[in-house]
Amino acid sequence: MNNIASLIDHTLLKPDATIIDIEQLCHEATQYQFHYSVCVNQFYVQPTVALLSRLVKPHGLGATRIDTSNGIKILQEATG
Repeated sequence: MNNIASLIDHTLLKPDATIIDIEQLCHEATQYQFHYSVCVNQFYVQPTVALLSRLVKPHGLGATRIDTSNGIKILQEATG
């Protein structure tokens, strides 16, 4: 296991999280290469995807896949 950070799930699920907290979470995920997953409450799925999409490209992490299928499904179910 050369890079254990790539197996870390970086999570922020507290109900009072702010967009500033989410931005920090995304920056930490890219800085420390927590590439396994970033988990947020459904309210922050779209901003998180947008932030990570911007952040991973400058760091040369093009191979990192941003999987939004589960979040999109949750959003669709929540909005009916």
